[in-house]
Amino acid sequence: AMGLVCPGLASAAVITTNLGVKATVVATCDSVSTTPVDFGVYNNAVTNADGSISLNCLEGTPYKIGLDGGTNFDVPSQRSRMTSPTATGVVSYRLFKDAARTDIWGQCTTAPLCIGATALPGTGSGTIQTHTVFGQAYAPDIFNPSPQPGVFTDTVLVQVHF
Repeated sequence: AMGLVCPGLASAAVITTNLGVKATVVATCDSVSTTPVDFGVYNNAVTNADGSISLNCLEGTPYKIGLDGGTNFDVPSQRSRMTSPTATGVVSYRLFKDAARTDIWGQCTTAPLCIGATALPGTGSGTIQTHTVFGQAYAPDIFNPSPQPGVFTDTVLVQVHF
């Protein structure tokens, strides 16, 4: 009786094949943010201050963080400089990768190669990672005259290569 209701069921054949499933996971970093290096009140003396760079890279993604010399980089002294729109003089400074302030933080020019060992290498964890930027402002010298009272600033470009 079943053969009359569903003709061909008794003689049905089965054909099978496989369906591939694929995903490509690419190395990626996102949500880069910074906390400024604020030297506070500067009294023409060596002054230290810290800032930070936070980023989220996919777990296992290698990256390098580079910092350029800032808007007012001074080639003869090899120092970055803060300037003021209302006061003369400059406040020279450097940014470092270590708390001892001996390892100058430099820039990356093109991905994935960074100049020397100046960029900070890291590996993504899949969560936000924060890296401290150790700053040091210098006393005035032959390259950087004493500043007049005012607010001095600079802008440093952060580059993350992955």
